[in-house]
Amino acid sequence: MPAAASMFATVNGAGTGYEVHGTGKAVVFIHDRAGSLEVWRAQVPALAGNNTVVLFDSRGVGRSHWGSVDPDYSTELLADDVVGLLDVLGIEQATLVGLSMGGGVAQMCALRHPERVAALVLVSTSPQFSESTRARMRAEADEIERAGIRRAVAETMTSRWFSQSFAEAHPEAVAAVCQGVLRCAPDVLAARSRANAERDFTARLPEITCPVLFVAGAQDPMGPTTHADTYSAGLLDLEVHLIEGSSHLVPVEAAEEFNRVLADFLIRKG
Repeated sequence: MPAAASMFATVNGAGTGYEVHGTGKAVVFIHDRAGSLEVWRAQVPALAGNNTVVLFDSRGVGRSHWGSVDPDYSTELLADDVVGLLDVLGIEQATLVGLSMGGGVAQMCALRHPERVAALVLVSTSPQFSESTRARMRAEADEIERAGIRRAVAETMTSRWFSQSFAEAHPEAVAAVCQGVLRCAPDVLAARSRANAERDFTARLPEITCPVLFVAGAQDPMGPTTHADTYSAGLLDLEVHLIEGSSHLVPVEAAEEFNRVLADFLIRKG
């Protein structure tokens, strides 16, 4: 497949913006709840030399449209969108790399379309959330629908995503992520927040039989050790890598170590 950028296709009735870089085995990157494909910029040069790297904006985000196929913005719909993009690109099977909510979408892909998933890389994600986390996401959705995405809301969200040391050393990176949140359409971010809150794959983890790599920042307030234990109890083929000193947005904050771990996994399992 030739390298390309800033492409656009109709996937399951929605206009989808995507990029393809490099050649080799396909690796598809699925971004987080309030981000876009831009969160993966540091991964492209590190991986495109040996892989076909696919980045895309999820339905309603960035260059992609909401579409009219299904009014229910759900993890199932987003997983079907991933497979629809694989169909457009003529990719039979790919390794899926999912960050946060994108990890939830990747897990749903492995459950709904196991024959299309060669391996999973689950980054700063979980099979389910605590009730308090679900309630926070639903409250954020309600607030966003009521008042829009105010800077205070965006700053509160992004403050959980970086370690204090990184935020102090790289304020420009934190500001860029905050601006990305502010560019989201309020109705889309509210829908994504509610869809994200509902996921619960714990009982179905044994159905995922492909190789899985779980990567998280040790300082992530979402509790990576607990999630690693849950994955270890349910998954058949799992590797765990916790990155010291990093918080939630590992691909941004700890790009060099993340790229090294990911590239090694792809060589062995992808």
